[in-house]
Amino acid sequence: MNKCFLLMCYSAASVTFVACGERQVAVPMPMEGPLTTRHPDLVLVTLDTTRADRLGAYGYEQGQTPWLDDLAKRGITFEQAYSSIPLTIPSHATMFTGLYPYRLGIRSNGDNLLQDEFYSMAEIFHDQGYQTAASVAAFVTTRVWGFSQGFDWYRDALGQVQADTWHQERTADKVLDDCEDILQRVDPDEPLFLWAHFYDPHYPYAPPEEYRAEFGQHPYDGELAFVDTQLRRLEQAFQRLGRDPVWVVVGDHGEALGEHRETTHGLFVYQGTQHVPLIMGGPGIEQSVVTQPVGLVDLLPTILQLLDLPVPEGLDGKAQPGQPHPIYMESYQPTERFRYAPHLGVLWDGMKLISKPRPELYRISVDPREQENLVQQLPGKRAELESILRDFGATPPGHKAVSMDPDTLAKLESLGYVVSGEPYDGVFENLDDPQDHGDVIVRIQRADFLCNKGKREEAISLLQQVLVLEPRLLRPYLKLARLASSDGKPQMAWSTIEKAMRRFPSEPQLLLAAANIRGQMGDHGGSLDYARKALESQPDNVQAASTIAKALANLGRVEDLREFGDRFLDGHPDATAVAAVLGTTLFKRGEFVRAERLLRRAAKEKHPMVGVLTILATMSEAVGRHDEAESLVRRELGNFPGNQEARRLLARILGEKGDEEASLAELDQLLEDLPHDPVLMHDRALSLYNLGRNEEALAALNQALLEHPRHPMLRMLKANVLATLGRMEEATALKDSVLEMSQQGSAQGGPGVGKPSAGAGAD
Repeated sequence: MNKCFLLMCYSAASVTFVACGERQVAVPMPMEGPLTTRHPDLVLVTLDTTRADRLGAYGYEQGQTPWLDDLAKRGITFEQAYSSIPLTIPSHATMFTGLYPYRLGIRSNGDNLLQDEFYSMAEIFHDQGYQTAASVAAFVTTRVWGFSQGFDWYRDALGQVQADTWHQERTADKVLDDCEDILQRVDPDEPLFLWAHFYDPHYPYAPPEEYRAEFGQHPYDGELAFVDTQLRRLEQAFQRLGRDPVWVVVGDHGEALGEHRETTHGLFVYQGTQHVPLIMGGPGIEQSVVTQPVGLVDLLPTILQLLDLPVPEGLDGKAQPGQPHPIYMESYQPTERFRYAPHLGVLWDGMKLISKPRPELYRISVDPREQENLVQQLPGKRAELESILRDFGATPPGHKAVSMDPDTLAKLESLGYVVSGEPYDGVFENLDDPQDHGDVIVRIQRADFLCNKGKREEAISLLQQVLVLEPRLLRPYLKLARLASSDGKPQMAWSTIEKAMRRFPSEPQLLLAAANIRGQMGDHGGSLDYARKALESQPDNVQAASTIAKALANLGRVEDLREFGDRFLDGHPDATAVAAVLGTTLFKRGEFVRAERLLRRAAKEKHPMVGVLTILATMSEAVGRHDEAESLVRRELGNFPGNQEARRLLARILGEKGDEEASLAELDQLLEDLPHDPVLMHDRALSLYNLGRNEEALAALNQALLEHPRHPMLRMLKANVLATLGRMEEATALKDSVLEMSQQGSAQGGPGVGKPSAGAGAD
């Protein structure tokens, strides 16, 4: 799809509110002429995993969300807003584009990126003269998934992320820190589009201590209360700058909280996971309540109309309210995770159908908890909604998925998402209804919960029970193998994979898992064999090809790697992961010209493999192209904020460019993660010294030498600082002692006092 959409305009200045019983409808009117004033700022707040019925504005008496409730009292509250899919990545992609997940090709977390061909909300605002900024809270909204397109600022650094769910997010206050910093940087005379994403309500529910104590057995409510306080803080930050934005607050999906035997979300399309809050407020917006059902697919055109901005044609969504349409919902997670039938839903005319082997039909207005299935009483309504559902033309997802490195796959797994699910052929008629296997589903959800609590032995026991109940499932085998592998028990992991392969001998996912585990065990020959079998099964599988390339590199079979890599790249020119492995290997061998050509090819990928951009930056720095080197390494850190090697390189490049303050800031950030690293301590003191902050440099060196009293680089730099401060006698004595240590080391045939790292020293 080309981004050059035809555009049509509506005027927010001409919106009128018409009473209709208890309902008020905003009616768009054609724009009569160009506006002469600046468009207002827009703040889009997406609340991950937030049910509408857990906010005071939606009738929840136990909740404590006063800021959100007040916004609803002075703005528009959409009482019946629905997510298209109960998963973060595809739901956000739908909100940003006005297109359903099946149009975007994003049907699950991790199966695709938001591709550049789609015209996203930030790009529209950018093209309309807005400054665009985002601060997001979780791995699933980082730039890895394509959400950064169109943004001038995109803050998504999560720090040192562990394989444990508890460390996969940053809390609302950290998101707000970045928002406040962005507000200090934007042009006060130009409009701003700011997206703030909050992940706190997502499982595991771990509000700050004071909220934990107050909310006791309801930590989910505590998370929402904490986010509410941070939203007030964000409003105050705008007020301090004299900015009065339009606010749009929306949930990407809800949370089941145990309803219909679902612990969290993702599997089913019942109300708990689909009914979300949608509130709009700000200058020029009158208070109203909209009872007409709307979908998150309507969010983009509704916002654009509200702000009198052009609305792209060809969207699935419509500017609301006033343009009712059937609302589509889907979850293929029962199929991907368990090989059961998917949940497909449609809501229209007050009725909601969930289409599956044993369909369910509910009158939502009187049965919001979906307790009375009317499918037998209303066969005509079921047939009507089944026909509407077919008319959407939503084809089932295929097997294609984004090629991801093992770290990314592990992060998604730790968040409870599955990107490599059960094998199926896209035919669902003969699949079991997931509600017929509630015991299996509950046990797997419970196992995920226990893993996140660190109770891995209990989780393993549950997964083993699942395999007794449902031996047809692949996922429990893979989960058991990953648990064993991450616990440092590769032999147990391998034993699990062997059992699975006896049941699924030719399943590519399993063959790749076998290849990865053999590689972790140091059996790179075995890894190579299994990866080759996976590639034979799927000749275009780039992940299998890159695993082969890594195995050949680890075996030292460089010529075989060169031959295989060239052959695969000839037929698959976009296989950037293979180019990355081959280029990295040749770089280590000193074949810099060919390595650079391959690595630049790999770097054309939006998010190349970790380390690719760092190597290119190192090569650029070596020939004095410091600006290019800085650009490359910053891009690496944008993709992999925890890459310490890249941050070291950036600090060095900034120092070489004479920007010691910026270099110092990077070193400070590194020292937060590596507080005892003597080279970092040295480099930080050197930056202070180069800035003329000699007393601070001396204090930093004295502190470092308490931990590393004989470190030559630290001692020599201290001698230089002392000399600069006029303390020549101390400086000379310290310099002589370093030289004496070096001579003693050389006489003994040892390494002496050690060799400084590249770019370090104190001469």
